[in-house]
Amino acid sequence: MDDCSKALSYYEQTLELDSKTSMAATYNNIPGNYNAMSDYSKALTYYGHTPELDSKTSMATAYNNIPGNYNAMSDYSKALTYYKQTLELDSKTSMATTYNIIEGNYNAMDDYSKALTYYKQTLELDSKTSMATSYNNIAGNYNAMDDYSKALTYYKQTLELDSKTSMATAYNNIAGNYNAMDDCSKALTYYEQTLELDSKTSMATTYNNIPGNYNAMGDYSKALTYYEQTVELDSKTSMATTYNNIAGNYNAMGDYSKALSYYEQTLELDSKTSMATTYNNMGANYNAMDDCSKALTYYQQTLEVDSKTSMAATYNNAGNYNAMGHYSKALTYYEQTLELDSKTLGSNHPSMATTYNNAGNYNANGSLLKGFDLL
Repeated sequence: MDDCSKALSYYEQTLELDSKTSMAATYNNIPGNYNAMSDYSKALTYYGHTPELDSKTSMATAYNNIPGNYNAMSDYSKALTYYKQTLELDSKTSMATTYNIIEGNYNAMDDYSKALTYYKQTLELDSKTSMATSYNNIAGNYNAMDDYSKALTYYKQTLELDSKTSMATAYNNIAGNYNAMDDCSKALTYYEQTLELDSKTSMATTYNNIPGNYNAMGDYSKALTYYEQTVELDSKTSMATTYNNIAGNYNAMGDYSKALSYYEQTLELDSKTSMATTYNNMGANYNAMDDCSKALTYYQQTLEVDSKTSMAATYNNAGNYNAMGHYSKALTYYEQTLELDSKTLGSNHPSMATTYNNAGNYNANGSLLKGFDLL
């Protein structure tokens, strides 16, 4: 900051001595310093002088600098007026860059269709390398407009231009679009092509994407084969997610004890926050196996680890105590659930009615009046 303000004092002295030509350069240097100090409006006052002094080439630079400042101030529409003036002065090469910047501004303003008109103009100026980027940008805009089939046509054109590395990204994008269109089997064909090109790091991501598709198609055992391959590639952090996914698949197949073995492995890798989720999942598994007392131990551990999940865990505890015939204990947890529900969701939330109803039903041990007090 001190160096920038010192530099400014020298630039301002330079203006008193400069010729018209060098004044233009100095006017450009001064706002650069104000930008470095995040004083964008002050910088603009100097950029505003520059066009009167500049040659056609340096005017184009100045017009680009001015909208950059307006962007920094989040005034995208004002920035656009200057970028459009730049187009009249740009060379063919820099026009492509300016078109890309204009598109970015329209995207920032959520005007995707307008952005598309500029992306398409960029294609006429692009080199083969940058065309791949433009096709990707166009496809991204069509996705933002929920026009997935149109996006696909551009992603597929990208494949004709891409290097091996970026082809993997393109295949992933295409697969993602087929998923968005609920065509899971078509998505799988592209994910599988991605695997042939992927680096070790991105292969882990693709192996995770593929089983998600098999799950959506109800083929849980096929999904498992991919999750298991993911484990070999995962970092410690993402392994916890993969183990959770594998456990979820065994649950979907009704193999609860196998699921538990993966949840237990997850616990060794989990952060404190995600441990609460895993404990809750394990509690649910023991419930599915009709082992209410074991389920309770995990729900209670959930409460110890993360109070944020306490609403679900407290409600689950109540249900378990009820199933074990401990009705008064169940009521205690339902009362706690009501207190948490009221604070978090508000007294009129539909889930409150369910909890009140459950609490009112616990009369098997003579607690009918207690139940009615809660209603």
